[in-house]
Amino acid sequence: MKFHETPWWMEQSGADDREMSTNISSQPLTLGSAIDWSEPAHPRSALYGDSFAPRSGALAQARAVFLHGNGLPQRWQGQRQFVILETGFGLGNNFLATWDAWRRDPARCGRLFFLSLDAHPVAAEDLLRAHAHSPLTELGAELRKQWPPRVPGWHRMEFEGGAVQLLLAVGDISNVLPQWQASVDAFFLDGFAPKLNPAMWSKEALAPLGRLAAVGATAATWSVARVVRDALQAAGFACERVAGLGDKAQMTTARFVPQRQRPPAGRLTLAPGASEAVVIGAGIAGAACARALHRAGLAVRVFEAGAQPASGASGNLGGLFHGTVHADDGPHAQWNRTAALRTQAWLQRHPPPWQQAGLLRLTPEQAEEQRRALISAQGLDAAYVQSIDLAQARSLSGMQAPSGGWLYPGGGALPPGQWVAALLSALSVNTHQTVSRVALGSTTGRWQLFDVHGHCLAETALLVLACGAQLPALLAPLCPLLAAQLSAQRGQVSHWLRQAGPALPLVEGGYVMALPDGGLLAGATTQVGDEDAMVRADDHAHNQAVAERLMSRALPPPDGGRVAWRLLMPDRLPVVGGLPDPNQPSPQRNTQAAHWPRLPGLLVCGAMASRGLSWAPLCAEMVVAQALGWPMPVPRNLQDATDPARWHARSARKLEAR
Repeated sequence: MKFHETPWWMEQSGADDREMSTNISSQPLTLGSAIDWSEPAHPRSALYGDSFAPRSGALAQARAVFLHGNGLPQRWQGQRQFVILETGFGLGNNFLATWDAWRRDPARCGRLFFLSLDAHPVAAEDLLRAHAHSPLTELGAELRKQWPPRVPGWHRMEFEGGAVQLLLAVGDISNVLPQWQASVDAFFLDGFAPKLNPAMWSKEALAPLGRLAAVGATAATWSVARVVRDALQAAGFACERVAGLGDKAQMTTARFVPQRQRPPAGRLTLAPGASEAVVIGAGIAGAACARALHRAGLAVRVFEAGAQPASGASGNLGGLFHGTVHADDGPHAQWNRTAALRTQAWLQRHPPPWQQAGLLRLTPEQAEEQRRALISAQGLDAAYVQSIDLAQARSLSGMQAPSGGWLYPGGGALPPGQWVAALLSALSVNTHQTVSRVALGSTTGRWQLFDVHGHCLAETALLVLACGAQLPALLAPLCPLLAAQLSAQRGQVSHWLRQAGPALPLVEGGYVMALPDGGLLAGATTQVGDEDAMVRADDHAHNQAVAERLMSRALPPPDGGRVAWRLLMPDRLPVVGGLPDPNQPSPQRNTQAAHWPRLPGLLVCGAMASRGLSWAPLCAEMVVAQALGWPMPVPRNLQDATDPARWHARSARKLEAR
């Protein structure tokens, strides 16, 4: 087994990645843009038969058409944030040119968000080849370091300490564009030619631009085709033909004419302009929220009831993180995939003391052919998941594993408590501080935290409830319907002090993993409504049986164990976002979570079940986006699926159906 301070999947690139994939039976990608490099200086798409850039050059086009055509950099100067949305990421030249212009501008905006989409993302090797001789080679290398696995979904990359953020959505424009939740200041319309890729430019495809456009938003494209201008006008833009670049005599610029539509009540910014925040809870959810808010520039204080951070379920000796694959690729699979990839990015930025890289989820009832067919059908990159047969599972784990399954190269194990401590380093953490009640000050409009004696511990403009199993008690007076849905699940893990373990964690009906000190950890039991805090022999026996089955070998009784409680929702997804405001009437469209008005300045982040390490980083980024009005880092369907108001909407639908 290997424990890395820096995981191998962060260290390797290029040939090393290909060698690893070949050794572990990788699948050919169905995603990815086939590029014709017969003219190295002018690559073409083999799928659409069109060039990625004009003969005058990709950077020249980016600067003349998209930057100048949208009045940049002048329009972002002096702004706190500026949002750009691009249709067609391609080889990333528009993003690199925009990033370069932002870096060079002394009056640049405080934060630049660049949203882009691509149905056929290129490989990292294509980026290397495309930018090898570019004036922006250095920026291209930074982009390549964070280039995600080519799997469907949304991928967030951060540069300049988070001041420049790229959110790349992999998927068809007709599916992706309606899922954005953002207020966009400028649009870069850069798909392949309308005649070759008409679906990219239709009225139906570009209609969501009108919903996304901020007041005064602009758009620019090199195309002057009538179909493009008609689509922009239908979305609410006034178009103008202006001088073009190179062999293009004209190009199109446009300005959004109507006032921007007001977002639904449940999608309004919850704490605009906040400069401070208080987080209740110092487990993995609270630590991730505190770190994300701190990175966003807020002064953060954390209140923890325990004697130290990670006093609850986050205090186990080891924990797992990984994505999932499911045949229908529904919201749960999409959520787990997106969240797991964000955890990988966080681990690169905030490495734990140790990490076991790679995780094998065994699937004894699923044939290898089925797994391979799913990988092919869903276009899943080998860097995300691979199908492993029985012989490979045994070779990789060093154990007589009972079956093959899914290998998640970016998954693995780490020490949750130590990672929590790393995330909270240099932040203000107040332990032994039990918050028994929170209330919104009637005169100050600020949230107040009270202890059991009614003393006010603190007040803040932005409050995040991320206190794990203690969350229902705080929620009960604020949102009784949601509090009633939450249940605490008792879990016991078992450990052995000196037992050889698998070379990578094994998961199936439980898990077993090696610890860096030569120990072994297995678990976990699941009992809902069980408040017994004592370590139990029956639970040890259960965990021992799990470990013996996964490793196909006998073990002595465990040397010790630990009990903690996880919080779950009935639908097995977290709750992330603002709470419905009980002082507001039920909205007219009450069957949709997005339309429920929210309490100002308050967000909840919880119900992580047993997936806190896999979910908390993405949840924390959603908290920041909703609090500060940043573009949402997940599609609207996943925001709806994790919305605290989803149970209100569900109840309304049940009443409507009667």
